[in-house]
Amino acid sequence: MWTALLSASCALSAAASARLEPIGDVALVGEVAAASDISAAARLGRFLALGADEGVGAERDVTVIQLFERTGADRWRLHRTVPVFQGDKRDGRELDLEAFAVDGDTLYAIGSHGRKRKLTDPDSRRGTNLKRLRFDGIERERSREHVLVLRLGENGALEERDRFSLRGEIANDPVLSGFRATPSKENGVDIEGLAFRDGRLWVGFRGPVLRENFVPVMVFDPEDHDDYELRFVQLGGRGIRSLEAVSDGFLMIAGPVGDGEDGFQLLRWDGVDMLPGAGAELGRVELLGAIASAPGARPEGLAVLAEDAAGYDLMVVFDGADANQVAQRYRASR
Repeated sequence: MWTALLSASCALSAAASARLEPIGDVALVGEVAAASDISAAARLGRFLALGADEGVGAERDVTVIQLFERTGADRWRLHRTVPVFQGDKRDGRELDLEAFAVDGDTLYAIGSHGRKRKLTDPDSRRGTNLKRLRFDGIERERSREHVLVLRLGENGALEERDRFSLRGEIANDPVLSGFRATPSKENGVDIEGLAFRDGRLWVGFRGPVLRENFVPVMVFDPEDHDDYELRFVQLGGRGIRSLEAVSDGFLMIAGPVGDGEDGFQLLRWDGVDMLPGAGAELGRVELLGAIASAPGARPEGLAVLAEDAAGYDLMVVFDGADANQVAQRYRASR
């Protein structure tokens, strides 16, 4: 059992042995909302759905989802911009949208459910910056603690909207509860992955990354989210930055929990729990390659365009990228 865990860890540490280079830029025709902050992508019928973790508008308090329709091999034209969340001063201005999952005509969109701390400012007094590092410098915005359930019509119009929160499950979970008051980029609770498979939502955490590099994944029926299970996957010290269901399990982007320099990797997980136990069959993670990207661009969203026996055609979207490099295509072999 421990040999299997060690083998998985060694395989992930060999990221330099496989490097995924983009095979082409993706042209997004039309104004991309919050283009430098794209964090989520998904295929939704004939559309590509994109979302950012920052709001738009004068107060930056409106979260929108944009639907792009394919007009060429690597060309997508803006079809519709759909406002889906309105923040406020009391609960927070933004959803902090991090991921999508698709079930037929239903699009799930999830906020990070995390807390934040303001960055230090080199032009401010040291005492001011020290206050930001104290416990009372941690901020909670309840607007981040939502899962949106969006049902879209054939033409992409929003026909029905609902939402729920995982704050209660996180607060009462014996593993996650100890991390909920910690800022998300300091190994606190931070959701960045979401997938739909076999009638259940799979919620992937960027943080916390636990001892022995276990990363939690929350699995539940969206109609009964308080009845969930936690599974654990080992990503060599990284957290989940994107999660996508495929025919043989899940693809995921793994990356640093905080502001570290660890690179980003594309991996395939079979969906089986990797937490050891007597008689347990452990899940497997396979490294497909390190994701090459432009300086400052962080791969945050993943959409599967097609898959076959040999591999996967992928679109990866980037947070912090130049406007013409928001999305790029990759090919990953099985």
